[in-house]
Amino acid sequence: MLSMKTTSLLPGLIVGKNVIGISGQVLVGRGVKLNQRYINQLKEHGISEVPIMQSIDVLDPLSPDRLRRKQIFYEKKTDIQESYQTITNQILIKELNLNIYAYLESYFIHLTNLKEIESQIQRILSEVCVDLHVLSLLSMMKCMKHESIRRYARVCTIGLLIGLDMGLEHEKLISLAKACLFYNIGHFVLLKNFNVDTLSDWMPNEQVYQSHIRIGSTYLSDFFDEDVSRAALEHHERVSGGGFPNNKSGSEISLVSKIVAVAGRFISLEFNNGIHPNFKRELSLDYILNQESYQFDSNVVNSFRKHIAPYPIGSVVVLSDESRGIVVKNGTGPDYNPILKIVVAKSEAFTVGDTVNTFELEEIFIKRDLIVY
Repeated sequence: MLSMKTTSLLPGLIVGKNVIGISGQVLVGRGVKLNQRYINQLKEHGISEVPIMQSIDVLDPLSPDRLRRKQIFYEKKTDIQESYQTITNQILIKELNLNIYAYLESYFIHLTNLKEIESQIQRILSEVCVDLHVLSLLSMMKCMKHESIRRYARVCTIGLLIGLDMGLEHEKLISLAKACLFYNIGHFVLLKNFNVDTLSDWMPNEQVYQSHIRIGSTYLSDFFDEDVSRAALEHHERVSGGGFPNNKSGSEISLVSKIVAVAGRFISLEFNNGIHPNFKRELSLDYILNQESYQFDSNVVNSFRKHIAPYPIGSVVVLSDESRGIVVKNGTGPDYNPILKIVVAKSEAFTVGDTVNTFELEEIFIKRDLIVY
């Protein structure tokens, strides 16, 4: 470091230390390349000498300036990493949202309040995705199984539809959304630690397979509230008892866990996960409805039934006599025997405005619906 008189300074020289004025302010900072304006400023403030950096100081790896440059490089590298992570998070959020809205628009177009539901789900998701733990786990799942976000976005969609119908409070809906996304996180932890590709590889070893429940619950308890971790632990329990891992029943199982059990099982039947065969939509519905009060909670199944059925409430069906009716209620049985309000009468059997229970019809039957699900 060389100390030079202010009167000898030339543009291009690099200041070696902060130059402090009389009042304590920094006039020129360390590492600044002098120009004529800086030199005039130093003279005006009565600075007589200025420390100037020599070439040896620039080359010395331990010099303050060199260390400062390393620090700047590290900060820029950190900024780049943070920017990359921000972009990754935005992509994950966008993919999650797109999958949920595509599922809603494809399978729930019959809902008269679809736009309101979409708006409610959007508000819930925007709050869920503020949590960096959510984005971190989504990223891990995406890297390990590329279709995972699509699958669990569907579970989240159905879970939130049920939760909204049952009148859950906002905070409970936030927990429900997280539980729907991550109730199976134990599978991913096992995939990461065992040399297996599909869930079916674990089936011969029941102890290893069932361990995903406790592993997932423990894992989630470090990041989220109890509702989320309990869903991971309880989604294989049955309301009538006999499930695992703790043989819980009825009110011993949390409501969030009961909702996740229905939503998760319905979607798992659509995906070839190595355990359940791929079911058609109506067979998946049959499975859920036939397990009401045995495996699944009746109140949850009733809310599920309002939104998902072969002939969803609000959809239009064509009868064998070409009359048309709007589904106002769903019954039970293999065809769910919906109750219709006739809107177009093509025979003497009906009058516009009639309410018809299709279970009671003998010769006339539902031929098709006007919406493809």
